[in-house]
Amino acid sequence: MRRITDRIATALLWAAAIGVLVLLAFFIGYIVYLGWDAVSWHFLTSPPSEVDAGGGIGPEIYNSFYILVLTLIFTAPIAISGGIYLQEYARPGIFTNTVQFCAESLATIPSIVMGLFGLIVFVNLLGWRFSALGGALTLTLLNLPALMRVTQEALASVPASYREASMAIGATRWQTIRKVVLPSAIAPLTTGIVLIAGRIFGHQDPSFELLWAGVFAFGVQIYADFSAYSDIARGVARWFGFELIVNFNHPYIAHSPTDFWRRWHISLSTWFRDYVYIPLGGSRVPSPQRETNVLATFLVSGLWHGASWNFALWGLYHGTL
Repeated sequence: MRRITDRIATALLWAAAIGVLVLLAFFIGYIVYLGWDAVSWHFLTSPPSEVDAGGGIGPEIYNSFYILVLTLIFTAPIAISGGIYLQEYARPGIFTNTVQFCAESLATIPSIVMGLFGLIVFVNLLGWRFSALGGALTLTLLNLPALMRVTQEALASVPASYREASMAIGATRWQTIRKVVLPSAIAPLTTGIVLIAGRIFGHQDPSFELLWAGVFAFGVQIYADFSAYSDIARGVARWFGFELIVNFNHPYIAHSPTDFWRRWHISLSTWFRDYVYIPLGGSRVPSPQRETNVLATFLVSGLWHGASWNFALWGLYHGTL
């Protein structure tokens, strides 16, 4: 009975998630359908027209990204440094509790109140008028507590055994944070920065461009993760006097999916080629069976990463490329 209830609940959750995605796709498609004829290079780069119809949104796009970059330059170093200090260095006490309380209190201030604060301080008191610097500093105060909290949560998700192992081989605390803790927490940190950038743009959800930025950042993170342990293995092997193959040969400069898999995780790709693809017949068989061999090899590769449907579909997808 419990299994049946679990399956019904899972099916309902999947149906709800798919329904939301279908509805979102419908709204996006409908908006694109209605406005596609108006989108042009002139519309995206030209200034708006104050009198006649047909102006563009060029300055608005430029100013949005300008404020975004300027705010992140102020916010990211301060918030990440503060989160590192509170999570890794600060000891429980009055000072730490006071900083945490001030950060939590600052996070509860409504954006309109923070905007009024920026107007009073940066525009009227300091005489900066309506400037990008004043707006960026106001947005920094608005988003600083959230990114600091994200940094703390990301660092807290790294197992304590990572720190203990690093210090056991002679690393200092700062070396451990810089070489072990921060690389292990880069994925949630990137997610937090993307969400904060979405707030800077004026809404709670990240824009399409920022989501793509997150995708590219995750690509860098996963490459650094896989390539790093391979480099560690090659370095340890050199201590004992033998050489291992280069496991990642600049995969992101590949010119095709086939070239990518020749450069990515070479030892694993070679193993699947020698023990799965070639025993099935490799490329010596006729065309239909050759494509089947490729699909079967990538399917096994996906299941090697994890025994679940998402990895199986991942393998089939790459096998069709």
